[in-house]
Amino acid sequence: MGLRFKVMNRADVLKFVHEFHDEPFYVISIHSSASFEPQFDMDNECLKDVLYMQFSDTDEQGYYDAITEEDGMKIYRWAKELPDDALVVVHCRAGRSRSPAVVAALSYIFNGNDDEFWKCPPYTPNFLVYRFILYAWAKYELFHMGYEKLQKNLDEFSRYRQGSHGNGIMKEEVS
Repeated sequence: MGLRFKVMNRADVLKFVHEFHDEPFYVISIHSSASFEPQFDMDNECLKDVLYMQFSDTDEQGYYDAITEEDGMKIYRWAKELPDDALVVVHCRAGRSRSPAVVAALSYIFNGNDDEFWKCPPYTPNFLVYRFILYAWAKYELFHMGYEKLQKNLDEFSRYRQGSHGNGIMKEEVS
């Protein structure tokens, strides 16, 4: 089924968290250094976890409060650990740029499609945010794919070395 997403602004998410829900949900809360970080009531049994992120709504890489590569990785790795059919509520102050960008990137990664968030007003996803999350995904997966391949080769080499007689012939090959 894949992850399910809702994009909200700060006011709507605060209402949403305090309402009754019949299913668990997770929240990514985005704020900038110039705005307050909303606190969520973790007594709500359906609210399972909140990832708090701080970055501005800017397309300028290197801007003092712009999203960073580390932020993108943190978002991706947090989402990667969620149950497959989890409901993820993502909010920023207005719910129009940063949160749709996060949702578009995660929707592309986990569901294979991000069209809904690029072609649907009132969203104007922040491309820098989108790009850094996709970059984190690619970097993480390539590293782990490379690590797994390396580990497999090391395991095979170890088995070979343990089974050899010093002449490159494995014990199983000797009859």
